[in-house]
Order: sequence, then structure tokens, then C-alpha cells
Amino acid sequence: MTTQHFMLDIETLGQDARVASVVSIALIAFRPGGGIQRESLWILDPDDQPSRKADFATIQWWMKQLPEAATHWVIPSHRTPTLQALKELSWGVNPVIYGPGTWDQAIWWGNSPNFDETIMTGLYKEFSLTPPWKFREWRDVRTIKEFLKDKSFPKNPNLHNPLEDCKAQIELVERFY
Repeated sequence: MTTQHFMLDIETLGQDARVASVVSIALIAFRPGGGIQRESLWILDPDDQPSRKADFATIQWWMKQLPEAATHWVIPSHRTPTLQALKELSWGVNPVIYGPGTWDQAIWWGNSPNFDETIMTGLYKEFSLTPPWKFREWRDVRTIKEFLKDKSFPKNPNLHNPLEDCKAQIELVERFY
């Protein structure tokens, strides 16, 4: 059986997993020991997430980050409608995209599935879509970090860019495997 791994990371304008606006989504398909196979980044328009909102504390937090931290999502011309991004993410993990029979099982990774997976599952439901994962397929990078007794996060010069965060998190998964 071939297992396909996916690292997902999001950036939001809130901390409440039920209502936080999502501003960016990164997805990287990889196999431990086999490297990165495909990466995608979607910059979303929070205005087309009507039941989602920003919270003041998170906006304040973003303002305290390095200016480069938010540059990936503050330029409106680079935004993808949320519905389109969710559909593209689902199509991108469909086994047909990789060719028939290339993988039988999926493992989804997040630095905290309790945050990323919860928010994304809610977002899919709001747009009447089914997420491309099952809840039991999720794994937590923080648990690996604890097992490794490695409190240092891999070097990531572009913190809070979800694509770069995914790559750093994949490095921890690779160390574990």
C-alpha cells in the first residue's frame, strides 16, 4: 500500500476555529524520504467568507510581526475566491491527479490539526463541500516535535507564510521517519 502525505497550513485573522477568517492556505504533497512532490498556495479573500470574521487581538498580533509575514496575503490582486480555492485543493489531492493507483491511503499533517483541520472542515461545510480528508487521517507535527525532544523549529526565514511553514513542518516529519 502506498501512502500519500499532505502537509496543510493556514493563516487566519482570528483564533476561534468556528469563525476565524482564513487568509491563506498552503498544501504540500510529500512522502517521507521521497521529498516534496507538489506544492500549492492560495491567498483568499476574507470578504467572501460571510460567516467568518477577524478578531482584534489577532489583527494586533499580525501588526507586531515582521512586515514580510503578511506580504503573501495583503495584496488583493493575488487573491483566489474561497470556493475556488477549496475546490482546487480537493481536486489537487484526488488520486486521479497523480495517476491511477499511485496511492491508496492519505495522511494529513498539521502543526495543530485542532486548529487547521477544524477551521478548514468548517470552511468546507460553509461552502457545502466535503473536505478531501477523513478525521482519522490527521496527524500532529507538535507530537512529533515532542517525541524528538526537539524544541527548535527548523529554520524558517519567512514565518507565517503557510508554504514556508509547511516546508519547516515537513522537515520535522522527515526527522521523525
